[in-house]
Amino acid sequence: MKHAAMLFAVVAILMCIFAQGFAQKIETIQARPLVDVVTDQLRSVSDQDAIPVITWGGDVATQYALEKGLISGRLFLENNFVKQVRMCVQGKTPYIRGTAGMVNAAAEALEAKGITLVPIYKLTWSTGGDVLVVRNTIKKLSDLRGKKIALQLYGPHMDLIANILLNAKVSPNEVTFVWFEELTLPGAGYQGPIRNPVEAFQHDQTIDAVLCIDIDAASLTASEGGVPGARKAFSTATASRIISDWYAVRSDYLEANRTTVEKFVGGLMKGQEGFSDLQKNWKSQKDEWNSILQKSANLLLGSANLGSDVAGMLQGCTFVDYNGNMQFFTGKGGTRNMETLTKEIQSSFVKMGIMRSRVNLTDANWNYAALAAGLRYAKSVPAEPTEAYNPKKVEAFVAKRIEGESGSFAESAMLPSFEILFKPNQTEFSTDEYSDNFREAQGAIDAFGGAIVVVEGHSDPTKVAKMRVANDPTVALVEQAAKNTSLERANEVRKSFIAFCKKRGTPIDASKVTVAGVGVKHPKYPKPATEEQWKQNFRVVFRMVSLEGESTSFEK
Repeated sequence: MKHAAMLFAVVAILMCIFAQGFAQKIETIQARPLVDVVTDQLRSVSDQDAIPVITWGGDVATQYALEKGLISGRLFLENNFVKQVRMCVQGKTPYIRGTAGMVNAAAEALEAKGITLVPIYKLTWSTGGDVLVVRNTIKKLSDLRGKKIALQLYGPHMDLIANILLNAKVSPNEVTFVWFEELTLPGAGYQGPIRNPVEAFQHDQTIDAVLCIDIDAASLTASEGGVPGARKAFSTATASRIISDWYAVRSDYLEANRTTVEKFVGGLMKGQEGFSDLQKNWKSQKDEWNSILQKSANLLLGSANLGSDVAGMLQGCTFVDYNGNMQFFTGKGGTRNMETLTKEIQSSFVKMGIMRSRVNLTDANWNYAALAAGLRYAKSVPAEPTEAYNPKKVEAFVAKRIEGESGSFAESAMLPSFEILFKPNQTEFSTDEYSDNFREAQGAIDAFGGAIVVVEGHSDPTKVAKMRVANDPTVALVEQAAKNTSLERANEVRKSFIAFCKKRGTPIDASKVTVAGVGVKHPKYPKPATEEQWKQNFRVVFRMVSLEGESTSFEK
């Protein structure tokens, strides 16, 4: 009997070890274009009332629009994007709900069926809900070259990594993607293999970076219980114009029911206006506010008791409204429009193996004047950007940061930076001569809309170094003169850059662009060995600085 008990105990221990080992198994998936995954036969739309939503703060306004009778139909939750695309192909819904990247990937699958997918409405930008977490081996964006990056396949973070690599000047072919089926952690009690990038990052030290939602990023980087050495590189609070959420519709349905679809879009716009007002005034309208949170929680999270969780989700997104939709789809007033995002996404997705080839994606070409009827905040032309920050406070913050840096500010940054080289004694920077540099810089600046931009002037240190060797007593004066000159150049570049953006029809918030004269403090080549290295010390650097957690310090 004793031997039997011992045997039972050993078996129990072995079973426990086996179960733990099984639970730790990491199950990745292979990236395949949706055109190869969605093989269903195309059918005509049989349920035009079915409207998909996903678990995202922006979809709360859709629930609000339905509650107010501004849209009609039946909302259903479908976070499995492959299933959602299959339902659209099968005619179970005319719509697809996803990020710009998800919609572009789906467009290829529908094009293979003989129809196109037409983006019709933009709900939000992600402005804090999504995060890049890296290990301490990643000091700057270019360090991602040759590394392993974990993320969900057919999810929102495909958009984010595409832009990150683009601005880091790292080709998707130069990294190893580790793809997962799920976005976040499984529910309580799950004992199966790891199918999400968050747990994979925790258990596999060969994974260098992970794209995840903010709550998971907080867990990974916690001082207690987190992953040693893991840190948040930045979130979409900084990279605030990369992940956008759309509705798209089948072209055959749009052609046959254009009035119905336009009414749906108009209802979403009215609903977003009404919900934004409610969100601003929730304290005086608590009953209505709590009601919509509860109903949204029931739809998006499966329980009406999770209204506070829905309120938290709203903090990570920014609604676009009528004006943002008009600007985005017409391409007027900003660089982060549908055409830009589509080119950016499709080019990267082909290299990432998510799409076979580029496809034609056109918007619905709405009559925005007609859609403005009944809206309180609609504007007929794109508004000039308003100044968000106090320039003097921003300038003081930057000066303090640079003074405290032991190395080059640009080299230690996790955000993109861009250089403009100039000739010795050059004082003017024409928009024609530097248009390519300015265009590249603006693209990154607009994508990382939550950062400030430091136009940083640098000078060559050769003369100062020789004076120090010779113990020249005037070296301090020469250093100060170099700093003053570098500041003057930075101011001239800033002035030309702002003028370039305005002339281009894509003006920027000037309060987010400040200057710094670094002089000879942080040369690219402290001891230039060649004439080429010497020339590269004469430069102006556009460098973005994250303000996450600090931005309120600079408000007017």
